[in-house]
Amino acid sequence: MTQRRRLAAAIAGQPVDRLPVSLWRHFYVQETSRAGLVEAMVRWQKTYDWDFLKINPRASYHVEDWGNRYDFSGREHVPPALGRACVHAAEDFRHLDRRLFTQPGGREALLEQARAAHCDAAGRPFVLAATCTIDTTADPEAVRAVREFVST
Repeated sequence: MTQRRRLAAAIAGQPVDRLPVSLWRHFYVQETSRAGLVEAMVRWQKTYDWDFLKINPRASYHVEDWGNRYDFSGREHVPPALGRACVHAAEDFRHLDRRLFTQPGGREALLEQARAAHCDAAGRPFVLAATCTIDTTADPEAVRAVREFVST
């Protein structure tokens, strides 16, 4: 059974010779350039002959357009470190470039980040937005500022 037929049959709920298999990962060194990422992804596929390939963009792409900057270690298994964050407090949302909302998926990408609710080790809720944690217990206006930004 070919990879394509195996995947199509599995999706359709039909019998397969084995379950389709794939694995994804980041290529921290190579993903700093388009050509490097393409080369690494093609080599990954050719080396392991996966049934399908998940195209995996740079690990930090989703917040770079908002202004976050990252330092790349140049080491294969060490992710980029945040060098400069675009948001440090709720007030910073007023200074982000709203033109990013006109890009396909721009508004939805920030909404997804802004809606991700978490709790810290002490159980206090906070909102994770653009790699910035805002403690909603200490600053209840923070949630309102984020909501206003993403809804206007």
